[in-house]
Amino acid sequence: MKKLITFGGQHQGVFGFPNCPASVTFCDSLRDILNRAAYNPTVQGRLVQAEYWHDAIDEAAYKSKNIFLPDINNEITINQDYKDRLNTLEKFVMVRFNNDTMVVPVGSEWFGFYAKGQDEIELPLEQTELYTQDRLGLKEMNENGKLEFLETDGEHLQFSEEWFNENILHFLQ
Repeated sequence: MKKLITFGGQHQGVFGFPNCPASVTFCDSLRDILNRAAYNPTVQGRLVQAEYWHDAIDEAAYKSKNIFLPDINNEITINQDYKDRLNTLEKFVMVRFNNDTMVVPVGSEWFGFYAKGQDEIELPLEQTELYTQDRLGLKEMNENGKLEFLETDGEHLQFSEEWFNENILHFLQ
C-alpha cells in the first residue's frame, strides 16, 4: 500500500456518544455508563466500537483495559513494526469533518485528543505525546511531507462529489 486515506477516522478514539453533547446532562450520564461498560472484557472482546473508547479522564484505565487502540497507537510500548509499516506510506491523508457529531472529539480524526485528565481542551496532533515522542512515526512522516490534513464542513462522512473530486481524486492516481 502506498497511500492511506481515512475519512472521519477515530485515530485517537472517542469519548462521547454520537449526536449527544456532553453539555447535556443526559448525554454526560450516558457517557458515564459507557465508560463503565466499554472496558468490560466481554464488551471489549465482542464490540469493535468499544475498542475505540478512550477515557479522557482516566488515561490509566484506557491504557490498561482497552485491548486495541493503545496498542495500535504505540501508547504502552513501542512496536517498531507499526512505526516502520506506517512510514512505508508515501502519503497518509486524514479527512476531518468539522461539523461531525459522531466522533467526539472531532480532533481525533487528525490524531488530536483531549489534554490529559479532562474533556474540554483539545490538543492538536502536534501537541500530543504520540507526536512529540514520535511513538507511531507521525512526527517523522509530517517532517517528510507524508501527512496530509484535509477538512470539510460536513457532518460525519458527508461531502459532495465535487469536494471529493477536488481534494481526494488526485491521491488515487
